[in-house]
Amino acid sequence: DLMDLALEEAQLGCNSKPRILQSSDLDKFTLCRRIPVREERSNGWRTRAVDDETEAGVNPATWQDFSTVYDDISKLDIMARYCLETGVPFTLWKRDVSKAFRKVMVAECHWTFAASIFHWHGTIWIIFHFGMPFGSVAANSAWHRLGSAFRWIVRNLYKAPVARFVDDFFGISVLKGYWSGGMVLERLLAMAGYNCD
Repeated sequence: DLMDLALEEAQLGCNSKPRILQSSDLDKFTLCRRIPVREERSNGWRTRAVDDETEAGVNPATWQDFSTVYDDISKLDIMARYCLETGVPFTLWKRDVSKAFRKVMVAECHWTFAASIFHWHGTIWIIFHFGMPFGSVAANSAWHRLGSAFRWIVRNLYKAPVARFVDDFFGISVLKGYWSGGMVLERLLAMAGYNCD
């Protein structure tokens, strides 16, 4: 599964094509172990690749000057209550950003800290991340800033009620509205190279 995921994400530009680890790589890069995590979904099981950046020492060396605070269901409750109290008919919407972390680019000066290794058919393979690896503190911080910017744009420029929990955006839309906040968000994300599920 890890090889299939690495090849799939190489086509998307999230990482390099996998190659066999060479002894010279040990001196050039901070190597991170890639772990397959199985999770059950409504349509069956899937494997998610998690890069153990804590074990590699990258996470403990990463510092952020803000805390990541997300919206919760109470934001949706506030939006819905306002519409109910004012008699405005509304509908709910939700958008999940596909590969949100993986599409935030790693700065070129940090590529030496963005290599992952995994076993495949008795050999150790290496990939280099161009997009933030899933499992790093930096990925969480980077997406948090970007996701917050998208939420701010939809709220303040388009005046649409929207909230966000990590890579899931949600909100309400008046039934007579031409575009919902979700539709606006989809178009903004598409312009930045993101897709919504």
